[in-house]
Amino acid sequence: MVRGKDVKTIDGRIVNSYSEEWRCHCEAKWVFKKFRSKRTRQEYLREVWKNRGQAGYDQLYAEMLRIHNYKKEEKS
Repeated sequence: MVRGKDVKTIDGRIVNSYSEEWRCHCEAKWVFKKFRSKRTRQEYLREVWKNRGQAGYDQLYAEMLRIHNYKKEEKS
């Protein structure tokens, strides 16, 4: 039995709704919505680094960068 369903990320990737990739994507979108300034986002990412280590930080930062770049291209 397959859990979850296929969902589309903001930049068009198809992932399973139970996947770590989807969880990270949702967290990245939440960070942009919750922390409006660069400083507060950086503080959040520092806490991620303290709690999850470099790999957790890198994963979230990469997803945030993907979303940021997609939004930037969308506006152009």
